[in-house]
Amino acid sequence: MKKKIFVLLISILLFSLKDAYCQKKASDDFNKSNYGNFATTQATFLKDSLQLSSEQANAVQKVYSKLFQGLLNLEADSTDFAERSASIKKLTAEEEAAFEQIFTDKQNEKYKAINNWRASLEHKK
Repeated sequence: MKKKIFVLLISILLFSLKDAYCQKKASDDFNKSNYGNFATTQATFLKDSLQLSSEQANAVQKVYSKLFQGLLNLEADSTDFAERSASIKKLTAEEEAAFEQIFTDKQNEKYKAINNWRASLEHKK
């Protein structure tokens, strides 16, 4: 009986730690000191996924840097929600337009498929 209670308590502890880690906010990882790392990571992921050339990967990294810097600027913005939301939509539209210019047609198709897959995962949570 004591062994079952011990196992139960350990299980509860492990599951609670796992959930606490999963509850970590993106803003805990994404901040002013490391947004460049995020841009590099995202550009590397797309370089591998879409077989980008070095020039394309550099251009993608610049687009992500601009996007992330814009998002960080908006984080400190005190305007109302609707204005910030419109600004975020504008930044992401600029990102999409820039990627369409950088990628070939085949790469654009793959990029859209990746985004659709990511969106489907987010809505399953």
